[in-house]
Amino acid sequence: MNKIYLLTLSLILLLGKAGHGQSFLSFGKNKSRSTESKLYEKHSSVAFGLGTSHYYGDLAPYYRIIPSFTQDIRWNVGAEWERYLSPHWGVRVGLSWIRIAGDDNKFQGVAGMESFFMRNAHFRNDVKELSVVGVYQLVKQNRNYRARTKLMPYLFAGVGVFHHNPMAKAPQGISIPAGQWTSLQPLGTEGQGLPGYASPYKLISVSIPAGIGINYKVNQNWDFGVEFSLRYTLTDYLDDVGGPYVLPQDVQDPNTLAFSHRELESTSITTGRDRLPEIRQWFVNAGFTAYADPNTPINPRDAAVFYSGNSRNATGNINDSFLMTRIKLVYHLMPAVKCPPLR
Repeated sequence: MNKIYLLTLSLILLLGKAGHGQSFLSFGKNKSRSTESKLYEKHSSVAFGLGTSHYYGDLAPYYRIIPSFTQDIRWNVGAEWERYLSPHWGVRVGLSWIRIAGDDNKFQGVAGMESFFMRNAHFRNDVKELSVVGVYQLVKQNRNYRARTKLMPYLFAGVGVFHHNPMAKAPQGISIPAGQWTSLQPLGTEGQGLPGYASPYKLISVSIPAGIGINYKVNQNWDFGVEFSLRYTLTDYLDDVGGPYVLPQDVQDPNTLAFSHRELESTSITTGRDRLPEIRQWFVNAGFTAYADPNTPINPRDAAVFYSGNSRNATGNINDSFLMTRIKLVYHLMPAVKCPPLR
């Protein structure tokens, strides 16, 4: 009987000790998780970067992903401030200047792109963007920023607001000097502002930035970074193209008409190449067989066959966007020293 009593008492004590130990360990884990963010040493960084920009829209179709990516490469520069709030999360404010461009004459001789070539639109646009994004570090960072991991891959997404101003080179034969870069929005190249046409588009719009990047720790304070991002915008007029052709009889300003209908320009204002052979071939395919003779002048009225009832817009309801690549130098700022409370 005494043996049974002693054995039962030993089991109770053993289970009680194990239960107490498990409870203690569980409490330690929960405490660690709940205080992890509080113990993290919040700090900030500043970054400067530059890279390439790649426009997608009515002059660089989305369905030609690679050709559009390489067609009109331009540049971007930017500065950023980032606040690191926890081992995974941060918030970033950025200022960027992005130049984008497009040109229908890049489609000269490309099968299936004859309507783009005939449209003969081109543009460049300097986009100035202010953005705020959330940043998620894919690798958990250590408590102290000096002990951050060597490689820091991350994702980000947010919102931006930007100003833009599409421009094109002036054609021959108007009051604006030929080849001069001219703002397109005030001209209303699709009849904007005229009776029966849309209102002028806004030069301030919203972007939705999202992307991926990775930083490499060079030393205690400096990182080297590479980043790829997409800016989908809430405008279809980064390129000044987004709606129907304006009818020539509705336009009073000869400058507006010259920028709106460039189908019959015999020489490309951007490349200097002769456009006439391809223009004649388009008309021959449309049934104007007389234009196969290079000595037959093209009647401007026949150009209505190309634009009448057609739209300049080649992307439907999809707005314009642009991709950016960027290399960056990141400097981590030392956090403020916290003095212990006086007692």
